[in-house]
Amino acid sequence: MVIPFKAPKVFVAGEVNDAGAVPFSNGYAVSDYIVAARGINPDSGTPNRIFFVDESGGRQRVSLETSVDEPCTLIYVGKNSWAITEKSITRILIVTGFISAIVAIVSDLADISVNWSW
Repeated sequence: MVIPFKAPKVFVAGEVNDAGAVPFSNGYAVSDYIVAARGINPDSGTPNRIFFVDESGGRQRVSLETSVDEPCTLIYVGKNSWAITEKSITRILIVTGFISAIVAIVSDLADISVNWSW
């Protein structure tokens, strides 16, 4: 009888260059797993927003030097300030564009009803 063995993993997600599972190794720190994920994306990530995420979605802020003591840990690298700002600006532009389109349509309908000869 053969019992398959799954190697324990640590999961790296968020603003890294190659998110995914990395084999667990005793003594590794957060930085070791981020290096295995090909580093933090310099355009969108920051080493100032790194978290361990638990099964319920709770986050615990950690640093690059924090030891990863348990397999199945999820390390999440958050967005930098510019990436957060850029996302907010994009949302604002979408909403203002939508409102502008509605105002233009209502204005055109008002002009049509005023100029329409019954």
